[in-house]
Parts: sequence; structure tokens; C-alpha cells
Amino acid sequence: MSKKKIIAAISDEANLTSTQSNVVYEAVINTIQQSLLQGEAITVPGLGTFTTKNRNERNGRNPATGGAIVIPACTVPVFRPSAELKRMVNESKQNKESFNG
Repeated sequence: MSKKKIIAAISDEANLTSTQSNVVYEAVINTIQQSLLQGEAITVPGLGTFTTKNRNERNGRNPATGGAIVIPACTVPVFRPSAELKRMVNESKQNKESFNG
């Protein structure tokens, strides 16, 4: 789903103008980003948890040359879906498969 469609959905669901919905969307995204930059976890009940994870330095291969390279240590964002979201997606997939099957 694109940003434009998300903003339209927020407008419909919350009975807001597109401009107001865009402000809400940007505020949520910025809050999540700033929290992750500060090393905080963000838990959205029914959706999941956004966190960061430290990856150690490791050896890898350059796919173009096949040569060995060292991949530096880094911090990456991670999303862990809630059990409720996993269940909903699984049930939705099963319903689609039984309908198509």
C-alpha cells in the first residue's frame, strides 16, 4: 500500500481531511523513527514491536567478484509482528486458499 493510499484510508477511517491525515501519518512515522534512533522499542498492540538489533562484523563474499569481504558491524531496525497479527494473516491466507481451491 502506498503512502497516498494509507493517508486516504486514515481520512476515511478517522473522518479527517487529507491534509490532517498526512499530518497524523508523518507524526506517527517520525515518532517511530526517533524512538528507534534513541534505541527505544515501540510496541503497537495488535500490530507488533519495532526494535533495533546490533549485527556483529562478519565475513561475506562480493557477489560480483566472488572475493572475500568484511561486512562491518551495524545496527538495523527490526519488526516483530504480534501473535494477533500473525493469526489474522494466517487465517486470511487460509480463507483465500479455500476460496480459490
